Amino acid sequence: MTADENLSFLSFATDGGRAPCYMVNGVSGGRLVGSGASARPVRPEEEVLEGTLVHAAELLVGTCANEVLDGDKFVRFVACDKPHEGKLLAAFTLPKSPWPGRQEVAQLAVQGCEDRTRGRAEGTLWTRYPSDADWVYDQRVACYDT
Repeated sequence: MTADENLSFLSFATDGGRAPCYMVNGVSGGRLVGSGASARPVRPEEEVLEGTLVHAAELLVGTCANEVLDGDKFVRFVACDKPHEGKLLAAFTLPKSPWPGRQEVAQLAVQGCEDRTRGRAEGTLWTRYPSDADWVYDQRVACYDT
């Protein structure tokens, strides 16, 4: 079985005329969910409905979320002027490579978040990084002020 046999083809022609995209996971409420989704432009935050479940690293820097500390790779978007668990301070992608091990990934993620957010966290810096199961298709890291 080739990788292409595992992909589904979806078209979002009604979503601002954006090009079709490939995905591995699923769709919820007309929005791609899961780390297997192809790189697709993130909609401006004002178009994201409050409470929408998104990948922790998908929000724009400076936006807020709930369910940040649940340990999952998904968070729920919420306006920053409402009660929230965290504010995304930075997001980045680790270099693609064979799985380097949990300790190495954690160390790279924490160091990358500290370097990118130095002095900006008002609370505790929470770092979301990929697990070994996610690594093959997701090397994204999210840095939240919680």
